[in-house]
Amino acid sequence: MKKGLLFLHIFLISCSSFHLNSRIFRKEFVIKRRWVRSTFSKEYYKYRLPHHMKPILFKDLVIQGNAFDGISAFYKKTGNLKWRFQVKGVEQGAVLDKGVLYFGANDGQFYALNALNGYIIWSHPILYEGLGRPVVDEKNVYFITGQDVAYALNKKTGSKVWTYRPQNTLSNLSVRGTAQPLLHEDFIYLGFRDGTLVALNKNNRKVLWIKTLNFNNRFKDIDAQPVYDRGRLFVTGYDSYTYCLNAKTGSVIWKVSLGGVYPLTIDGERLYLSTTDHQIVSLDKNSGKILWTKKTRGLASKPVILRQTLVFGESEGNLVFMDKNEGHMMASFNPGRGVLSEITADGNHIYFISADANLFALKAEWKKEGYKWPWEKIVF
Repeated sequence: MKKGLLFLHIFLISCSSFHLNSRIFRKEFVIKRRWVRSTFSKEYYKYRLPHHMKPILFKDLVIQGNAFDGISAFYKKTGNLKWRFQVKGVEQGAVLDKGVLYFGANDGQFYALNALNGYIIWSHPILYEGLGRPVVDEKNVYFITGQDVAYALNKKTGSKVWTYRPQNTLSNLSVRGTAQPLLHEDFIYLGFRDGTLVALNKNNRKVLWIKTLNFNNRFKDIDAQPVYDRGRLFVTGYDSYTYCLNAKTGSVIWKVSLGGVYPLTIDGERLYLSTTDHQIVSLDKNSGKILWTKKTRGLASKPVILRQTLVFGESEGNLVFMDKNEGHMMASFNPGRGVLSEITADGNHIYFISADANLFALKAEWKKEGYKWPWEKIVF
């Protein structure tokens, strides 16, 4: 009898220990919509427009343009409107520098605005749609117009410093949009719709080298901004190749048969690319070797690294959160009719414009759901 009671006592203690030590935390990746606002000043029911602008964060504001009727600033916490600048359309994006917003618009003007109140500081006629996102240095702002003309304007006054146009401007067809220039030291790298990448001295406009990258009979465009890394340029052409070039000479180090319209994303020794044949591809940065590929619903926007996650939009699908190492789907968010723009992240807060021109503010994080038994499914 005593032996039986002793056995029962030991058994109950063992069960209690198992109960306490064998249950583990379950974690789930959670996406929560904080707010959403239309960026239109009035209702729009016509054809689909290309809303590509990446949101800009400034103090307590998020600034967003659309391809129809302007650019606006909303409060990050509430989504309430702070100011709106009415203009025909801001498709590709803007750049912020020392409280000044620089962008080209579809009315043939290039603007500098006060980012706090939306007031015009200056404007400059560019004779064609401003379809390229600009870049700035300490003196000038640089961009390419929809007519394939590169401009350098004085940041303070808007006066023209120089212009450059490629010699071969004839192309059978062209994709809407132009590449954002890349600045590195004294040089500016410019991609054009005739398939060439040009390296210029930004101070005197002297040509360092010209490299033809896209030999397609149809679309020749170089619409993706080159990316610089340790003396190399990584750039892709529409329906063409992705190249690694020597930045000083333009010579090809490697190339792979993958085309794109968005800049590549560098993360350590890897590259990530959104291709024109609807894939997200991970590449080895030094060799161009394909590590993995994943199909997307339509064209994917530029992938953004958020901790261990790739975040990108699908033109015919969702905002996607993907494991950057293996390409496994982690989560997605449906904004309505797809996403064309690159996201902007502020910690675990994410901002983007949808294909319907709605500005979304999301919160994405891992959350503990409490204790689960070992035989219950664990979500990573």
